[in-house]
Amino acid sequence: MIKVENADKVDINEKEWLRVASDNAAFNFLKETGEDIYTLSDGKPFHEQR
Repeated sequence: MIKVENADKVDINEKEWLRVASDNAAFNFLKETGEDIYTLSDGKPFHEQR
């Protein structure tokens, strides 16, 4: 665990946040073929009501 002093003052843009999260080894299991259970033809699209 990494503790960041004044974490609320750290400014990180969304693109950088997504890059860091996608490179995190904690999510490596999602790259396994057994985890790839959805296709583009599954389900219906979700359109958020605003």
